[in-house]
Amino acid sequence: MLGNWAAHEPNPNVVPGRDFKQLNKHAVVEGRITCKDMADFRKTHDFRLKYGSDKPAEKKPYDATTHFGRATNTTDNFNDLFSHSYRYDWVANATPASEACAAMQRKKPAMTKTALALQAKSKELMAKYDAASSANRPPEGWKMSAFVTVPPKIGRTG
Repeated sequence: MLGNWAAHEPNPNVVPGRDFKQLNKHAVVEGRITCKDMADFRKTHDFRLKYGSDKPAEKKPYDATTHFGRATNTTDNFNDLFSHSYRYDWVANATPASEACAAMQRKKPAMTKTALALQAKSKELMAKYDAASSANRPPEGWKMSAFVTVPPKIGRTG
């Protein structure tokens, strides 16, 4: 029959299991340390496991009206939080995406002192050659005929 739900009814005569930890503890407290003495102690004494309802209620240093931490700010409207209406304030105060992307881009490494000194020295030497006649100018260098029309990737200034 589908209209009837049979709920479990526990047997009132069932006794909880024996608590062997408590039995062993009390046997040792009484000075019974051998296996035979402990077995005799278990025959004459009985400790049972405690169900949750059998345990005494904990006594806490506070009552049900005590609250911990900071008090909630009642000026915030829950509907505003739930509907995420604060996003408009965040967008208004946030940095633009173009600035954020520009800040994350890698920067070109700066020249070292040595590289700057070499560049200055080569400019100085090239200025001497430019000032002198074309006869003193260093030769252009040999190029394959296939690359005569291709401009150099590195100029005379380095």
